[in-house]
Amino acid sequence: MCNEYFATLFQKKTLSTILGEGDLVIHCLEPKQGYSYSDLPDANNAGRDIGLDPQLFFDNDPAVLVCTLIHELAHVAGASTDAGAAQPQAHAAELALMSCSCKKQYRKEVLGTIKGLGSDSGFGRRYA
Repeated sequence: MCNEYFATLFQKKTLSTILGEGDLVIHCLEPKQGYSYSDLPDANNAGRDIGLDPQLFFDNDPAVLVCTLIHELAHVAGASTDAGAAQPQAHAAELALMSCSCKKQYRKEVLGTIKGLGSDSGFGRRYA
């Protein structure tokens, strides 16, 4: 189901194809003191670069990191990074969670931009 969903995104490539096409660069993004994640610039095109909160690597629940990576890989596959885009384009990366064994982590309010989901979200802190 996950490969099939990815094939519906802009690049029309499966997740397996995206992963097999070469290196992905993961940037650990943490705002400088006095700034928040909402102050970080929005991406126009994800390319093969992914920005993650470094705390995700230390979360007790590996699903938080895995499902955030699925969301971010959907951007690599062409899901919009524009929260102002029309629905469902603005929500396409988050919808990948529904098809990729991450239904518990899915949040209908997450759009194509950085959004902090605190510990009250039900599965710990996630930025996507």
